[in-house]
Amino acid sequence: MIIHGLPKSYLVKQRQGQLNDISNVVPTPGKADGAQISFTDILKAHVEEFVKLHDEVDWSKEKTTSY
Repeated sequence: MIIHGLPKSYLVKQRQGQLNDISNVVPTPGKADGAQISFTDILKAHVEEFVKLHDEVDWSKEKTTSY
């Protein structure tokens, strides 16, 4: 519900909670202003999504290399 052009605060807090649940944004360490995300977590999520989208490939037969 919108009152005077602004949503009720509980709706804003609810949406903020929903966004926090699906993201991995954390404050930067120290006194610096800003935020950071985990590259490893984002990369894993993208690879998992890629594998789901390309289910015609038998990924168990693919070789990976580690550096």
